[in-house]
Amino acid sequence: MLWTTALLLSPLLGILILTFLPRESKRLLQTVGVLVALVPLVLALLMYAQFDRDAEAMQFDGSVPWFAIPIPGGMGQGFVFEYTVGVDGLSMALILLTAIVSFVVVLAAVHLAERVKAFLMLLFLLEAGLLGTFVSLNLLLFFLFFELVIVAMYFLISFWGFRERESAGIQFLLYNGIGSLILLLALIVLLLHTGTLDFLQLQSMLGNEQYRTMAGLGDPLRWGVLLAILAAFAVKLPVVPLHTWMIRVNQEAHPAVVMLESGLVLKIGGYGMMRLGVGLFPDLMASLGSLLAILGLVNLFYGGFLALVQQDLRRVLAYASVSHMGIVLLGLAAMNASGWQGVIFQLVSHGLLSPLLFYILLIIYLRTGTTRLDELGGLIRVMPVLSGVFLAAAMGYLGLPLMSGFVSEFLTFHGLFDRLPGFAAVGVLGMILTAAYLLRAMQGITFGPLIPRLQEGGVNDVRVLEFIPAIALLALVLLLGVIPSVLGDPLQNTLQSLLLRLGG
Repeated sequence: MLWTTALLLSPLLGILILTFLPRESKRLLQTVGVLVALVPLVLALLMYAQFDRDAEAMQFDGSVPWFAIPIPGGMGQGFVFEYTVGVDGLSMALILLTAIVSFVVVLAAVHLAERVKAFLMLLFLLEAGLLGTFVSLNLLLFFLFFELVIVAMYFLISFWGFRERESAGIQFLLYNGIGSLILLLALIVLLLHTGTLDFLQLQSMLGNEQYRTMAGLGDPLRWGVLLAILAAFAVKLPVVPLHTWMIRVNQEAHPAVVMLESGLVLKIGGYGMMRLGVGLFPDLMASLGSLLAILGLVNLFYGGFLALVQQDLRRVLAYASVSHMGIVLLGLAAMNASGWQGVIFQLVSHGLLSPLLFYILLIIYLRTGTTRLDELGGLIRVMPVLSGVFLAAAMGYLGLPLMSGFVSEFLTFHGLFDRLPGFAAVGVLGMILTAAYLLRAMQGITFGPLIPRLQEGGVNDVRVLEFIPAIALLALVLLLGVIPSVLGDPLQNTLQSLLLRLGG
């Protein structure tokens, strides 16, 4: 528990340190920001090194009293809430992803022209919210961290970016606020019927048919709670047609902010469906396989076709994320170890590749002043190093073997073919769209004749310090592709315990 609490507090202590630094000292702020971001990264790596891959129970866990709500005229202590945290293979993967991407975005913040102090403070607030979401085993605590992510992300979107960033922030807040309200109502229903929001206790209670009958948790009520939970996380993932907020954010927010949104915030959707959906209602989730597969195919094809016709790289990557979150839904639909392992690999792989592509987009925009495909061309002649990284990132995104995207797609479709072969066959055909829209964008930007505005000179290739975030993310993409056991081994016992609850 000490490790987990230290991990949660480290970004918050960073905010405290930044509070006392002058906002005019940009270099000092960036240096301190890097050092602060390094602390949760080191803690996450140490936790990963000590993680027992053979243990079935939660690790780095613990619980201390928090507060209680007395029931007027009732017996006992009323509703008792505890600060309960813990880590398993599922949360360990996303803790590492959060620490890594947050550190990389701090490095990318060197490109911010103004309000560096506020950006770093909000970034660390967002990181604390994300880490708290992934380690909380009390669902009230989970919800509070979930809300903290929304608040921090709203200000990050609204303060930095392009002309319509404020309206994009409001749209983000509306969609995710409604999702939060739905989730809160579901949690209140669970609390009123069980008297607790402790995740492990809820697992035990809801898995006991006799207890469910005594508590009045019949199938209609359980279905209502489950669908509410899935709806809340469908907004976050996002699932079509609840995706429009993400398109606006990706188009209008600063690329460094989008690195956080697409790389980390979206992952709460997949995590929530696995942790709360499968974790609490495995029998009901098992009957939703076909529905999840249909939604996954809709995301896959809808996002792919729209990415194919966009004229702005920001919108291409936005719809690409919609498409790739369809793979998460397809993996969930498989209801087996391979498919669920594919879900986690896809969350992590997309969490590395999407920030990498938006970082490349940021460099291109800073050098050329545009992200429109028809205003770019021939970049390989003036920016060969960046063009090479763009090519490698695109290959990873479309699932080239020996890269993380291939592992996630292989595991997902392997699991789906075992349970829903018809859906899997259609989904494999949909992956062709990924190659089409990425190759179209890459070819239009890097190859072809050099556009006149770039022939005048003054466009420099990526510098050494700018290259570090890109090469770090790309190295991790290759590591997961070549040695997938780095991520896969810690997941095994967690997935097996979920399958046992499913009856598989």
